[in-house]
Amino acid sequence: MTFLGMILAATLSFGQLFVQEGIGQELMSSPGVLALSGAKMPGALLPGFLGAGKKAICYRFSFNLSSHTEKRGVLAYDQFDNTVGEATIYSKAWNYSNIGFTAIGYKMGGKGLAMGFYPRYDLTYDYDRIERSDAYTVLREKHDKNRGKIYETFLSFGSRIKGPFYGGIRLSYLMGSLREEYYYMALPDTEQQYTHNYDMSGFTASLNLLYKREYLASSFLFSLPAKLKGDLERMYPLEMAAHFCLKPPAKLPTAIFFSYTYAAWGSIDTAYTGGEEYHDSHRFSLAFQHLLLDRTPLRVGASITKSYVRKDFWYPSFSFGIGYVMRNGMKLEFGTSFTPLNYYLYDGDTRYNVRESVINMSFGISGMI
Repeated sequence: MTFLGMILAATLSFGQLFVQEGIGQELMSSPGVLALSGAKMPGALLPGFLGAGKKAICYRFSFNLSSHTEKRGVLAYDQFDNTVGEATIYSKAWNYSNIGFTAIGYKMGGKGLAMGFYPRYDLTYDYDRIERSDAYTVLREKHDKNRGKIYETFLSFGSRIKGPFYGGIRLSYLMGSLREEYYYMALPDTEQQYTHNYDMSGFTASLNLLYKREYLASSFLFSLPAKLKGDLERMYPLEMAAHFCLKPPAKLPTAIFFSYTYAAWGSIDTAYTGGEEYHDSHRFSLAFQHLLLDRTPLRVGASITKSYVRKDFWYPSFSFGIGYVMRNGMKLEFGTSFTPLNYYLYDGDTRYNVRESVINMSFGISGMI
């Protein structure tokens, strides 16, 4: 849910903004998705879990790959002005990677602590536009390219409160950079080109309450707003999330996960958004996990998110994961998610039908000593 890249240009693709809401924190490394994914170390981000379980040293490392494609089309007409289909006028794909969620923790039986880092906000953005004459001569050309991430380094504490109730706090330092490359050309003699680098940082904190029984776990997470200062000043909103896990007392080793996340983007002052007005965001996620042959967890899930960028716009995401538990207890995991986007983008009297897709992949190792 990041928007740093879009404030620097006036005509950005809506789909890029939607994509930025997903990549990084929500699809791959949010507390809710880590819990839904079956990660064995949720206490790093949901610190209430640090007070549950036996004494152990826990660890988790992961690596992420992302692939993004975009196509823009316009209606095609015949000589009688009848619609005969759609012509693709722009197509692009790009890939990038980053270190994923990395943490180590120590459970002391009723108490625990953890520390680590992960990419919380992804600022990657590409936008290309070329206008040609009927003779196919380039009249105008514009390219925007942003690269950067906001990483969260955190320290988490958790403890048993009483009976099945646990609590915890996560203290976070956010730090990152953004590199913007811009090029614009228009006939007959206009040409502009520049590169800007921005650094920013800030602090935030999260509180977590957990109820945990043998067949049921429920968690509530409250995250304070974060203000990043530096070459750019940005605000990220207050967030609240509820997570539930149900393991039916049956012979089949199956678990059901549900989560809801609310982000108060509508409360962010437009002074921090480049004048854009944003809307509160909601996300609902549902996932299932089944253990095959006692060593292979299989997971499927789906979510639907209300965008903070465009009012009343919802978009889906689908996920799949598989793992393998080694004899020494180490767990190898692979997860992937797919987010399709289809919307209209207007530029003057021209309406573009835009289709985008994002595929995220994560490779992880976790375990206890």
